[in-house]
Order: sequence, then C-alpha cells, then structure tokens
Amino acid sequence: IIATDISDAALKIADENIEKYNLKDRIQLLCGDLFDPVVPQLDTGKFDLIVCNPPYVSAAEFETLEKAVKEHEPKLALFAGPDGLDIYHRIAEKADDFLKPDAALILEIGYSQGPAVRELLEKMACFADIKIEKDFHNNDRIVTAVKKPS
Repeated sequence: IIATDISDAALKIADENIEKYNLKDRIQLLCGDLFDPVVPQLDTGKFDLIVCNPPYVSAAEFETLEKAVKEHEPKLALFAGPDGLDIYHRIAEKADDFLKPDAALILEIGYSQGPAVRELLEKMACFADIKIEKDFHNNDRIVTAVKKPS
C-alpha cells in the first residue's frame, strides 16, 4: 500500500497507527499532493485499486458548516473550490496513468455530488461500470469506477 497526503500532520497520525497495528512492512507513506509523490516504475507499477477521500466541500457549503467542524478541521481537508469538485477533476485527469486495466477507483463524495462526479468520470472515457453508492441516510457517498481494459 502506498498512501499519500499533503498534510504532514495527517501523515504523522497515519504513521502512529501503522506502528500501533504493526503494518510498517505493508504501508508506505508519501507526503505530497495526490499522485505527485508517486514515481511510476520507481515506487511501484500501476495500481489495482486507488481509494481517495478528498476534500469535497463547496464554497457555499463551507459557510454553513457547523462551528465545531470549521474551527477544528483544517480548511485544506475540507474545501475544494466553488463547486467542491476541484480535487475530483485533478484525480480524473491522472488516475488512468496510475491504474492497471480492470482496476478500480473509489472516491468518497459529498451528498449531492454523485451525478457531477459520474459525468466527470464518463468524460474521461477510460472508465466503465461507474456506480454511485448511498450511505445509511440514503445520500450519495461513494463513486466507484473500473478502468476499461487496454
């Protein structure tokens, strides 16, 4: 497993958990923005699975967040541009380069972002079987997509 995060603080917590659960030989942490710290053919070949819980809060949603969330969560971990889709655009542009054929992409999404993220992935033309999964409150929560065979 290769895990990336732009936040040193988040990686520090991840490292503590890796140590706690004795996973040092199975998980490599890299600091950087999305795919930037992963060097193809040096760190790894292409991946069987990419899972991401990116920031997805829009500008309007950010203003209405509970005070506890706004004051205790880093803005970098929440805010993703005017429509909340900035990070999904960046992931969609590069995921094809990092996935094996028939590999999966799994993204956590905001409750109203399912159709927009599906459309974005459909436009990439490298994904098939794009599905939106609901959470326990029947809100869109996860998008899965499979990379088409070569």
